[in-house]
Amino acid sequence: MDIRRMHQVLLREGMVVNKKKIQRVWRELGSLRSQKVSPRQIRTGSTLPEAGLRPNEVWS
Repeated sequence: MDIRRMHQVLLREGMVVNKKKIQRVWRELGSLRSQKVSPRQIRTGSTLPEAGLRPNEVWS
């Protein structure tokens, strides 16, 4: 169960609780799952940026 669902359950039961408080309590109990990390994109070389011909011509 995630924080949003737990927050909705507590609201239905009549408790007025902030989502951040639920997150803090879950973190202290060790019940939070780790967040999914998206894989980093690898540059294939087909979209390499153009090299500048003079200093300060290309900034990114």
